[in-house]
Amino acid sequence: MNEYTKYVDDEEVTAIEKAANALLPEGWRFNTYTFLCRDTPGTYLPYTPNTCIGLDVGFGNDPQIYPTYITIEEAQSFRDMLYALPTSGGSFIVGANKQLGDPFKVRRAGRGIRFEQMDSSSGKPTGIKTTIAANTVYLVCMAVDDMIAAARIEERKQIEHHQMCERLERSRIERAG
Repeated sequence: MNEYTKYVDDEEVTAIEKAANALLPEGWRFNTYTFLCRDTPGTYLPYTPNTCIGLDVGFGNDPQIYPTYITIEEAQSFRDMLYALPTSGGSFIVGANKQLGDPFKVRRAGRGIRFEQMDSSSGKPTGIKTTIAANTVYLVCMAVDDMIAAARIEERKQIEHHQMCERLERSRIERAG
């Protein structure tokens, strides 16, 4: 991955995202996004950055279908469970603690892996689904690993920026009062 980003004029996170998306099945797309979350009392700024990974698993081009955003920790669990799915079977739900987008259920379906969108309010399937071959799961897991790396870089940058803004706000308050 480092060899790839060395020769790309793009920002490091964008370059990693491009490499990750090149591994995905057609119609799929992953991205990172930083949400601003309310902060705890006693800090100088009312928010903290929370970087998430958006998973668009190819449910279609409907503008009502958003990527499902999950935290870095949830992405690690998703990768681990998805990696084991072709040999272990079972099912799991992704995005139950989502920031944005509907959760989806992942399960084995014959020789493939089925992704089925769930309604966020009722928890029932919406009928929108997509299936990939079981042997492509490992490429998807590699892409998730890349996205975790990109999200960590983005999160580190956002935290550094947040800390700088907090120092500026603290000094402004101290000068004013």
